[in-house]
Amino acid sequence: MTIQVEILGAQETIHPLPWVIACVVISAIAVQVIALWKAIRSPLSKIPGPWYAPLTTAHLQYAFATGEIWKTAEKSHRDYGDVVRIGPRQVWIADKFAMKQILQTVDLPKVAMYAEISRDRFSPGLFGEM
Repeated sequence: MTIQVEILGAQETIHPLPWVIACVVISAIAVQVIALWKAIRSPLSKIPGPWYAPLTTAHLQYAFATGEIWKTAEKSHRDYGDVVRIGPRQVWIADKFAMKQILQTVDLPKVAMYAEISRDRFSPGLFGEM
């Protein structure tokens, strides 16, 4: 498919496919640059963890899908300590005193996932009360 246009009195043929490809590539690069910027500027950036943790959760999804998420947790804590950043917005904590301090001082609302795993959405339980 080509487009015929007249530019300064001359007929020109424009092929839109290279422009579409260029727009897709530029958009993909922009998304990656924004993700990298967010990873660098995140308040979690000071927490130790694998170099790829601020950028993706693919390694967690794979470990969960293969049933080896516990190995990932053990290795991460062995390599990086009691507090480990494992994703762009995920932190694992293996220190009971740190957990106590966090839970006592920070108001952390439950996510909607807990309502999903409750037996009865209308009757709050251990996991369902929000």
